[in-house]
Amino acid sequence: MVNGLNYNRLGDTVILFITPFDPFEGRGYYKYTFKNVCLEDPEVMLEDGVTKVVLNAEGRRGDIPAELKEFLQLVTGKTDPSSYPDGSFADRVQKQVIRARHNSEWRRDYVDWEMTLRNEREKGREEERAKTEEQRKRAEAAESRAEAEKSRAETAESRAEAAEAEVRKLREQLKNLQTEMSE
Repeated sequence: MVNGLNYNRLGDTVILFITPFDPFEGRGYYKYTFKNVCLEDPEVMLEDGVTKVVLNAEGRRGDIPAELKEFLQLVTGKTDPSSYPDGSFADRVQKQVIRARHNSEWRRDYVDWEMTLRNEREKGREEERAKTEEQRKRAEAAESRAEAEKSRAETAESRAEAAEAEVRKLREQLKNLQTEMSE
């Protein structure tokens, strides 16, 4: 995109996702194509020229070119890479992968990228552990408060029972006194 280019002059854009699994609950399509549509009124389309395509390497439904099927098989890693016809798209991709793997600069960049991913994952795990620990502490504090309330309630109940017993005892004594006085 050229800096300062008018938005209306932008060409159509396709955003492509290639997944080794079906991201849509096993519906099984090779290809899922999305356009921007208004959720409140599905007849209203946002004509911004953007199309999103998700290619599902585990797909089994829908019509796609044979070369694309071969490529998706390559993505799954379940097919022998040498089985693709020489010069096919899957064959060319596989050769580029092999070439990239032997490129020391690419390998260094890949290792750096992997380290960055590992660090970010670990950072995420640490954040999750901290959140979990905070939730555990809050739960323990709530449990402690509940136990204290229960203890106070049990103490109040004991005192009430003792007071009731004392009232019964005093009533009995009063009754006995009244009986003695009437005799």
